[in-house]
Amino acid sequence: MFAILKRAAATDRGVAIRHGPDSTIHLSYAELLSRSLTRAGALQRAGVRAGDRVAVVTTTSHATLETLFGLSALGAVPVPTAPPPILSDDRTSRQLLTHIVDTTDARHLVAPSSFLSQVEPLRKRPGMEAVLPLEEGVNERPIDPVERGPDQVAYIQCTSGSQKAPKPVVILDRHLEANTRGISERSSMGGDDVSVSWLPLHHDMGLVGTLLTPMASGAEVVLLPWQGFLMTPASWLWAMSDHGGTVTAAPCFGYGHCVSRIRNEKRLEDLDLGTLRIALIGSDPINHRVLSRFAERFASAGFDPGSFVPAYGLAEACLCVSMTPPGRGVRVDRVRTEALQGSPPMAIPAMDEDRASRGVVSCGEPLEATDVRIVAEDGTILGPRRVGEIQARGPSVMAGYLNAEEATSESFEEDWLRTGDLGYLSDGELFVVGRIKDVIIVRGRNYYAHDVETTVEALECV
Repeated sequence: MFAILKRAAATDRGVAIRHGPDSTIHLSYAELLSRSLTRAGALQRAGVRAGDRVAVVTTTSHATLETLFGLSALGAVPVPTAPPPILSDDRTSRQLLTHIVDTTDARHLVAPSSFLSQVEPLRKRPGMEAVLPLEEGVNERPIDPVERGPDQVAYIQCTSGSQKAPKPVVILDRHLEANTRGISERSSMGGDDVSVSWLPLHHDMGLVGTLLTPMASGAEVVLLPWQGFLMTPASWLWAMSDHGGTVTAAPCFGYGHCVSRIRNEKRLEDLDLGTLRIALIGSDPINHRVLSRFAERFASAGFDPGSFVPAYGLAEACLCVSMTPPGRGVRVDRVRTEALQGSPPMAIPAMDEDRASRGVVSCGEPLEATDVRIVAEDGTILGPRRVGEIQARGPSVMAGYLNAEEATSESFEEDWLRTGDLGYLSDGELFVVGRIKDVIIVRGRNYYAHDVETTVEALECV
């Protein structure tokens, strides 16, 4: 992580944190490097040592960036975590943070001053040495960064935990280097690009996809608080317009949120999305109808539907496994629903777009040096258009889960990562249809949760 900042500091670009329509704080990468080394000095003075795992309650702030990079420079291991208010009740969020601290054996916790009262009970956890305020340490003496090797732990990425407690994924420096390079090369990202994002930094798509990859490419980075986007989704579009954004990323939900929540057409008359060339989509099921509505809604602002770049990835692969080339737009494979629900399920092409067919979005070809295969439940490797578990291997795939040998062993078939997702290959491209644990089997027929959700969402009464 620190190596990325060090390379970026040689450019004249930087990172901007935007709060509201008129408040933007910009730091050059050189300034961020200097402040990160100073922050590392403060952390060292507070007792953080090389090799220590440190939970960081992330916010969209320069202080968070300085802390993450400062820990990397110190040789410590950051564990980015969500701020408590991300969940609906404080008790649940404290339990989640406690689980992360316990499973990662974090010796220190760094949190914004406004959250210290909420995380104070963690000070008494066994092995916890200190709870530190995020904002302190800017006046300390900077350190000399440690020498890092490719097999040093870059950070611990906790899985999203939508179905179970988050698992701590061990990401090494070489995993991060390979994935950021692979995304940059596939997307042709470079020093002339401006990345604009509202994605939270505790999530792999936000941390790797819209912060570290643009930095590794020498691009400018503009970050918005995710809370602001949820309340005012137009803030994302205006940030792209005002900063000349060329790259952005969001789950399909984010594009749909703009369509459903932005209603004042008159306020969008001066919106300019014509500079955008890459609009990555990933992290949740991709609904091509949602993307079509977004493209139609903002066509008058210059949005080019060819800028859509669907991708597939997961925390266990650092971030990205496959992605489509920029400029092509969304490729939809129309398949027969009955064949997809059969046993064994197959993606048989459909002749027409009707209720007996389903559109599946291509997530493109695997990144350079990454392999993908489809495997049946009995371990048989399947050919094109046969639906099974997506498995991947390559230089970005995790070292394993921290302190969880059994879970790590269950997640691998030799050197192939078992993703738990269902999909198929066609013409070398990956199509994702669901998740194994989300499949509902009724009288021998497979029903995918995503299909049920999409059908319900299409009802006018919903």
